[in-house]
Amino acid sequence: MLADGVAWFHTLYVLLMIASLPVVILFPPLRILAGLFSSITLIVWHVTGGCPLKAWEQGLRREHDQLRVYEESFVTHYANKLFRTNWTDEQTHLVIYPYMFAIILFAILL
Repeated sequence: MLADGVAWFHTLYVLLMIASLPVVILFPPLRILAGLFSSITLIVWHVTGGCPLKAWEQGLRREHDQLRVYEESFVTHYANKLFRTNWTDEQTHLVIYPYMFAIILFAILL
């Protein structure tokens, strides 16, 4: 199903974001690329009011698979499933936003 493909792409995107901080620290030549990746992601979230990949996935699920629609953020939903936690979006954002700002900060300062 296409929604699952979008979710897998989104997973790879999140993993790339997680890898960006160590990349910025360990491979300084890639710092500008990682900083741009994080900056563009944050800008897109704020301009569009959320993650376009989540909106695309959920639109497909609403159209083809109503039982798998979820309301929380992508990271919150799948992290809760994977780690059997009960985090809220607010708690997830307390981790995501500082992490992304750290990528940008290290990209600028290193």
